[in-house]
Amino acid sequence: MKKIIFILYLFCNLLSYSIDVAPATYIYQIDKGIVAQEVSLLNKNSKPERIKIYFKPIEGDTSERDLSKWAIVYPKIVNINPGQEKIIKFAIEAPKELQNIEYRGFIVFEELEDKAFDIIEDSIKKKDSSTAQVNFLITMEVAVYGYTKDKNLLRENFKISDRKVFLKDNIIRFNLLNNGEITKAPKVVIEYLDTNGVLQTLTAKTLAILAGKDENVVVSDFKNIKYKKILKVNVLDSNSILLDSVEL
Repeated sequence: MKKIIFILYLFCNLLSYSIDVAPATYIYQIDKGIVAQEVSLLNKNSKPERIKIYFKPIEGDTSERDLSKWAIVYPKIVNINPGQEKIIKFAIEAPKELQNIEYRGFIVFEELEDKAFDIIEDSIKKKDSSTAQVNFLITMEVAVYGYTKDKNLLRENFKISDRKVFLKDNIIRFNLLNNGEITKAPKVVIEYLDTNGVLQTLTAKTLAILAGKDENVVVSDFKNIKYKKILKVNVLDSNSILLDSVEL
């Protein structure tokens, strides 16, 4: 049988996959000792799935932040029939006397190339191999964060990179550096004048930015808003304290 295999690495909307993973983010209190966390895997596909589970570091992170080296996963491979739900467990076996920083890694769910098999009550039966098939293998990465103390004690901070904000075709773009101690979604508030010249504000939807990382922020809300002029981009923390501001 001729096989064509495509490997797709995706880190976004888990609901679009054939395997539904819940929850979509994990917070692990490292100083509580080894406590097992449960992960639910639901096969939404019409075919059986075989999934490999493991941990890996987040690209670009230092070894100091990486919690994947302490991770334990059981089982490491699961077979899931259509409509079936399986539970896997993981734990973080971290050493004592750790710094009070954000530790993190990815728990990875890798679809194995087993489309030539049927799974019947967790046993595997080989299919007829006389025809060619095209397989799309998907790897899902879900963030796991670990803390030694109250994560709310870690400092938030964001800075607009190079002090530059771009406006084109009613879309605002800028790079935002999370130079704080914890992964957070920034609060971005845009000041603008409406068509009557009255000052208005818009709070943009943003995604979490990993601590120490620089990400591109895109605000497209003004494609559907009539305005006279966009004045300023403000970045605030979760307590609405102003961290940075750039005029357009």
